[in-house]
Amino acid sequence: MGAPPEANWGLLMKKYAVVIGANESAPTIIRDLIRGKGECPNIDYVILQTNGDVEEARRKISSYLKDDERKKLIVYNGQLDSIEEMYKLRIKNATEVYVLGEDSEEDVSHSYHD
Repeated sequence: MGAPPEANWGLLMKKYAVVIGANESAPTIIRDLIRGKGECPNIDYVILQTNGDVEEARRKISSYLKDDERKKLIVYNGQLDSIEEMYKLRIKNATEVYVLGEDSEEDVSHSYHD
């Protein structure tokens, strides 16, 4: 399980974007954010919160990124519908926030999008 973002207090002094949910759009959005195509072109990190497997999400998204870009991705496991988890993301300090939701692998006819 990934450590909560607040465990790295150095983030408080950095610019970061938050992506909530690791659906099929997440890799492209995260790549674009890291490459400066978001609202803030010079972010230091992207924090991805997923209720799925952290390592699987990191592998999937890393395939879209260059080696130096992978260092700017933080993947965090947390419940997408939990107020406590939202506070841990420190959303009020983020440059931008994307709420994507998760895809359901068990039933392709039903996706968990927020």
